[in-house]
Amino acid sequence: MYVVRPVEMADLPRLEMLCRRDNQRVHTLPQSRHGLAALVEQSVASFQSRPALPADERYTFVLESAADGALAGTASLVAQAGGGASFLAFRQDMMQQVSPDLDVSNNVDMLMLCSDLSGYSQLAGYHAPGPAIGHEHKCLLGRARLMYAALAPQRFAHKFFASLPGATDGSKRSPFWDAIGRNFFHMDFMQVEKLLGGARNRALIAGLMPHYPVYVSLLPADARAALATVDPLARGGFEMLCDEGFEANDYVDICDGGPLLQASRHALKSYSSSMRRGVSQREHASAAGARRYLVCNAREQGFRAIAAASDPVEQQEFITLTLEERRLLDVGAGDEVVCIQL
Repeated sequence: MYVVRPVEMADLPRLEMLCRRDNQRVHTLPQSRHGLAALVEQSVASFQSRPALPADERYTFVLESAADGALAGTASLVAQAGGGASFLAFRQDMMQQVSPDLDVSNNVDMLMLCSDLSGYSQLAGYHAPGPAIGHEHKCLLGRARLMYAALAPQRFAHKFFASLPGATDGSKRSPFWDAIGRNFFHMDFMQVEKLLGGARNRALIAGLMPHYPVYVSLLPADARAALATVDPLARGGFEMLCDEGFEANDYVDICDGGPLLQASRHALKSYSSSMRRGVSQREHASAAGARRYLVCNAREQGFRAIAAASDPVEQQEFITLTLEERRLLDVGAGDEVVCIQL
């Protein structure tokens, strides 16, 4: 079994081990001990804060094995994208060009650098390297942070977005980056990802990116094909977010051209379909008609979330949990939990 909980300073050595297992191209975790320590400190301070409105808080969660305490993944939720500065993205626009004398009109696709998403809350820092965990627990890691957002709505914006990795080739080369960003940064894609660590902060990169429209028709064919295309390795994450309620929009990542998915709070299952239930004890395996749920305790401090089987809870006031499940959630019989059917 696995449990999702807020990261702690004691997790730092295990976070370093998790980074060493990183063979993916998008660096969602800092690559140094100093950077990891700063990430943990920021998260601890964010959970301890009591903001009336979202600001520069960043909440980081870990997926922990109940068997040996090993960390299998991380995921973050940024209260306001950009961390106090503007979050940069490309907006896909279209301009109509007309020549009455030639009797010709064209619709021209172009990319505009913008900071439209700066006020949104951002799903970030998703990192689950290797095939060690299955789809259910990847969903638990990805969606538990939204369950936390539903528990503490004052901490987050009314709109959310998530950035998904864009298409790369077998050598981890990004055609989109090579066509645009490389001309301004003079770095390989992997170099700039390590440097930025997933950030798209105006203070870091605004001075280097093109401030005039980028005409899509002038890009090489492989770059046009990569625009708004999800990397095959991230397809599972794309489907999970769509199931949660996210939709593709007109924005793409400024580095690899990957899609940015967007959702209003009321469209997310974690807000609209979550159910509060009391805890009932179960000492044995569930009956044949049991369903799988994501379950979290109903606390901002000491948040915990697991995946569990239970008799259907939709038409009753309780969810049945084993002693181990109650221990992982730090709840007892009669306590309130929040659950969503998987």
